[in-house]
Amino acid sequence: MPAQAVRDSVRAIVRDAAFDRAGQQTLLERIFETLGRWFEALTDLLPALGIGNRVIVVLAVVVLLLVVARIVLRARAQREFWAGDRPEVRGGRRLDPWLESERLAANGAYLEAAHALCAALLAASARRGELTLHPAKTTGDYARELRRRGAASERDFQRFRARYDRVVYDIQRCGAEDYAALLADARPMLARGRAA
Repeated sequence: MPAQAVRDSVRAIVRDAAFDRAGQQTLLERIFETLGRWFEALTDLLPALGIGNRVIVVLAVVVLLLVVARIVLRARAQREFWAGDRPEVRGGRRLDPWLESERLAANGAYLEAAHALCAALLAASARRGELTLHPAKTTGDYARELRRRGAASERDFQRFRARYDRVVYDIQRCGAEDYAALLADARPMLARGRAA
């Protein structure tokens, strides 16, 4: 059977009213349908290809879909991390960034503990409605957002941020004394979070 006849038969079946589920489609189904139409248009543009060339085209589309899926999953994981919503490897429980900070500091991983402490402060501020979390925002972005919203924790966060940025980004190491100073700067915001 010629390739064109197969394409025509498939198009006729897909366009039949029995297969028209446009009103019942989920977003994911619509995305796959659109990708299918694009793939069909791509194959129509190509001359009659041998089976080897078709396999190459299919593999290229699969690789493209995997890259897009990876980007989407990474963005979701970053959002969950900053929201303090990431699943812990052990037990499937949700990690509390404050408890994670304490655990890391107890193990001597002070730089990682500083990151978790910052995440705990940001999550607490977000719960109070003082800011909106986003993985692309910097501590400077959060400080400006706190100032713009007139948040009660704005000055405390500025103090914490000045020390945090120096330790994490300038010298890129954190010892026990640096972590203790960050913790002292964070305590007023943590206390405010528990009271709220």
